[in-house]
Amino acid sequence: MRRVPLILGLLLLLLAGAAATGWWYMAIGRHPFSGPFRHDFGEVAITGRAVTVEHTFSLRNRTDTPIVIENSRSGCGCAVAELSTDTVAPGESVEVRVALTLSNAGRKVTNVTLLLRDHDPLPLVVVATSIKETGLSASNDEVRLFPERTTPLLIFAEVQSTDEMPPPPEISATEGIDVTFVGWELLAPRRPEYKHAARWRG
Repeated sequence: MRRVPLILGLLLLLLAGAAATGWWYMAIGRHPFSGPFRHDFGEVAITGRAVTVEHTFSLRNRTDTPIVIENSRSGCGCAVAELSTDTVAPGESVEVRVALTLSNAGRKVTNVTLLLRDHDPLPLVVVATSIKETGLSASNDEVRLFPERTTPLLIFAEVQSTDEMPPPPEISATEGIDVTFVGWELLAPRRPEYKHAARWRG
């Protein structure tokens, strides 16, 4: 007969634990803001030493009390956040502009965390896949052309870029010399798993 009270006690303990767990998720796991908390820039071509991309998060206060944003903390020095306001009234929104600077090829995932008064920190995640582009490399370092030359001369040039065909290069020639760019040919597709850009030849 002692087993019945013991079983009932265990059931009550399990129910109490489940209720406590549910309350914890409702009270702690629920953010006071609504709106997307993650943004993916997709593929970003780096044409120089670095490139900066920006995205603005719009976060709406879904509580019935004002929310104070005390500070923001970036996951790396490559991400900078700028807030439109530090106090958000009920039903109002705050704009958080995040600037992400990319300098190396590969996938980048970082966050900007908003430190809220009387609420848990709110992380905003930004993702980007960088494609490092390089300039033209020609088959001849130096070519001298003379107007009296009658036979055509073929020169190849390569460029590393995304899978999208790069624009035609700017070509200048002296008077009397006709220079024509035929077009680009894809030599090797992009390999993001190895951080390799696509190779084009023209």
